[in-house]
Amino acid sequence: MSTAGLDLTPEMVDLRRRRAVRLVQAGDTVAEAAARVGVHRRTVERYLAWMRRNSN
Repeated sequence: MSTAGLDLTPEMVDLRRRRAVRLVQAGDTVAEAAARVGVHRRTVERYLAWMRRNSN
């Protein structure tokens, strides 16, 4: 999914990032999930790291 030319709101990016995290938790790799939903791989990695730090 390409986001070229789209004005993504922070809410849209947040939804895509969360969808990518659900795909990773279901067994996809980070790169596959990020490509599927249209966010950068690093965005998903940072969010996963944040979730791990704040899961207590």
